[in-house]
Amino acid sequence: MKRKRIPYFEALVSLLSYYLAFVCMFNNDMFSQLPEIYGGLQKLGSETTFAMIFMVAATIKVIGLVINCYTLRRIGLGLSALIYLVITVSYAMSEVPFNWGLGIFALLTVFSLLMIFEVKNTKLME
Repeated sequence: MKRKRIPYFEALVSLLSYYLAFVCMFNNDMFSQLPEIYGGLQKLGSETTFAMIFMVAATIKVIGLVINCYTLRRIGLGLSALIYLVITVSYAMSEVPFNWGLGIFALLTVFSLLMIFEVKNTKLME
């Protein structure tokens, strides 16, 4: 079996999603502590809800990478793009719209969407 280059962006987004899942899971009052920033997210769901979404998105991507399933990888990237878009819009509509989160999550949204089309060109094993 020949080793291929690791799809670094997918790996990064998967690790980030797991990290964000744990942040949400262990900070059940994060949204209420900073309502001026997280008020929009709080209206959509609890920290636990977001933790589960992040966990599912990351796991779908990781399973897709391990078993080399392009469809799962695309679904995982699409789900990540969707949740990052929701977070981007929430930051944009917050009381402090120009902040680090807006830029970072907007970029993550765009690159997650772009990577959906690049999935066919990368795989872990051949």
